[in-house]
Amino acid sequence: MKAEEIMSLLSRLGEMLTPAATQVWEIYMRQVVVRGQMQLGLGISFLLISLGLFIWAIRGGFGTYDEPIGQILGGIFAFVGAVVLIPCGYLSLQNPAYYVIQELGQLLP
Repeated sequence: MKAEEIMSLLSRLGEMLTPAATQVWEIYMRQVVVRGQMQLGLGISFLLISLGLFIWAIRGGFGTYDEPIGQILGGIFAFVGAVVLIPCGYLSLQNPAYYVIQELGQLLP
């Protein structure tokens, strides 16, 4: 995106939100922070679940399963979820203004 396009986008956004700009900005900032906290929490939970499933599979379960394929696949899926969610949550918490501008830009016609 060129600088002129960005300035045009921001000026149209400012015209659209002038009456309630402060309240809209604060609401979106809180929403982005809450979403980031949720993603980070879910990512950490998935990481702990994957570690638990891998340890369970390595130890042979609780003696009830012959093949630990379910635990291994569950651990892989949980680990992939953690790898995706933890960075997304971290970035949302580090720079929420970027995500607010991105979401507000999608509202423009």
